[in-house]
Amino acid sequence: MLLRRITKHVKEQNWLAVGIDFIIVVIGVFIGIQVSNWNDVRVEKQTERQLVDRVQQEFSLLESQLVVLVRRLNGIKSGTGCLIGEIRKEEPMLPHEEMSECIWGASALSVLPDAPAVVTEMVSSGRLSQLSNKELRKQIILYRDNHQRYERYMPQALASMYPPNSQFFDAVHWNTDTETWTFQTASDAVLSYDFQKLQQAEGELQIKQLVQHDVSDFGMRQLELSREILALIGASETKRENEVETGITQP
Repeated sequence: MLLRRITKHVKEQNWLAVGIDFIIVVIGVFIGIQVSNWNDVRVEKQTERQLVDRVQQEFSLLESQLVVLVRRLNGIKSGTGCLIGEIRKEEPMLPHEEMSECIWGASALSVLPDAPAVVTEMVSSGRLSQLSNKELRKQIILYRDNHQRYERYMPQALASMYPPNSQFFDAVHWNTDTETWTFQTASDAVLSYDFQKLQQAEGELQIKQLVQHDVSDFGMRQLELSREILALIGASETKRENEVETGITQP
């Protein structure tokens, strides 16, 4: 329709009309491009919002898990330290139940949770760049790097915690009927122990405590990063809500 009208005006040499038609075409193309750009921006913001929501949900769950695990790692690390302090004495001074708690701590190692699925997906697909908050992207990358170092460390850690022909485990008479373990006291699992053999395992116990300390450090770092990520999301959400209320968009 517009092309036919332009052709007619050219044939009639009505250059004013041709100019007006040309301006109409340019304006129409400009408006079309702007509408397309606005729609693209809207889709990008919606996609980012969904991605940020997933990050928030998965890191909130991770944070609660890490709080429990770090507390447990610190507890078993203290138990190992307690046992090392006890075997450095000439004879055991602690009652059986307390000694069993120390032995139980020296035998344990908690494994940290897997990285949130959204982190793996964002990094592998390149979707991390969809997050406009540079600091948020940085903290997520720091978390991923810390978790990868932890994963590389764990095979060595487990080998050190549970070596073949362990002097420590050989020194303890364990209750193999796990159905009788109530987990209310470690003496359910530790029936008895050979104090002299435990003294001979001091070097092994020191390695165990070092491993427990390292894993606890990894857990603490992951917990700190998780909280920083959640704080950044919370701050961005507060800023967005304020902008909606005031009708002002901050750069």
